[in-house]
Amino acid sequence: PPLKLLSGQLDTVREVFTQFSNFLQGQMDADGYAKLLPPASTLAKEYHLQPALFFHAIRPVVRAAGDNTESPWHREGATLLEAVDHLTPHPDWKSLTKRLYLWFWTHSLYDVFVPTAEYDAITQRKKAEIAHIDRERLAYDNPAEKKRRDRLETQISKLREERREQEKHVRGVMDNLRAIKETLLTDLEEHKGTIMC
Repeated sequence: PPLKLLSGQLDTVREVFTQFSNFLQGQMDADGYAKLLPPASTLAKEYHLQPALFFHAIRPVVRAAGDNTESPWHREGATLLEAVDHLTPHPDWKSLTKRLYLWFWTHSLYDVFVPTAEYDAITQRKKAEIAHIDRERLAYDNPAEKKRRDRLETQISKLREERREQEKHVRGVMDNLRAIKETLLTDLEEHKGTIMC
């Protein structure tokens, strides 16, 4: 088969895998999802998943494991460290440690960034809709518009709460990174020229 056809099929398989894992993650709690997953070493050894797909699949259960060192999904547990060996068979471990590699891949953009501009833009749009309803006095004459106004108010308060929760989460992740940043490179033989901010 032509290379272009094979690469197109591979892209489709990756996309379906990502969509299916997103679907499962959205429909189940972390414990239920963890029960569906094979062990990390099996995912790495037998399924030969690429690192991006492997970590996309396991990220929710690693997050749920948190500080529970007894969990096989603990970020610094032996199970995940072993899986890293199979995911990256010939890495240059002279400039990167397994702990740093795992820290990077087990976090997502949600963990390190709050999209404040997007939150503000959505909130402003909803406030503008409310202002329009109030200015035109639509809510006073039409029960459907009153419901719409109430729904917009509820959405704004949910957005504020979601933003507060994400800001708190990002602060926690960044505090954790600051606390462990000096130890992320300690396993390297020579890291004199490496700088961590």
